[in-house]
Amino acid sequence: MTYEDIKRNIGKRLGDPDLSKYRGLVGDMFVNAMCDLISEDKYQPEDIPDLMHDTEQSTPFINWEATFTLPGDTLKFLDVYLDTADLMTTDLTLKKVDHEEIKRIQLEPAFAPTHTECFWYRAGNKIKFVMSKDFVMGMPPPHWDFVYLYIKNPDPDDWTSGVNLISDKEYSRDFLYVCIKKAVEMLKGME
Repeated sequence: MTYEDIKRNIGKRLGDPDLSKYRGLVGDMFVNAMCDLISEDKYQPEDIPDLMHDTEQSTPFINWEATFTLPGDTLKFLDVYLDTADLMTTDLTLKKVDHEEIKRIQLEPAFAPTHTECFWYRAGNKIKFVMSKDFVMGMPPPHWDFVYLYIKNPDPDDWTSGVNLISDKEYSRDFLYVCIKKAVEMLKGME
């Protein structure tokens, strides 16, 4: 199923098989529907392997803190974890916290990470880390290799006319049909 097939399918469902009325909208509504479903967690990772990315990045720590900036094409950030090689050689424990917990550290040191803990939280398009000052006898490591898991924004320019989204990009057929159905509903709502 190519992107053009999807647009024609949407047009047929709207009673516009030759896309004389909706030509300029069907592609955008399909991408919009896909983004909405992903944002609403109405997908499985195996539905969208083309959009699932994990980026391994050496993340330097300065004064027990580090920052990673998410790529600009990120639709949804999912998780951060230690690279397998580092995981096998360290006792570091990553713990997701919210920004409110980080602010409490400033007021009460008892809320700070202890021993092998490293807190991480998201602030806008950045992932921030705060490591225990007890770790490695008071000396922070120069860097850790973290893996950042995120979903990138769908880009229809990647779906040129010859690309089959199911066989070439490995999208789930069911997920694509749910996106088509949602795009049709969105377009019907505009009438």
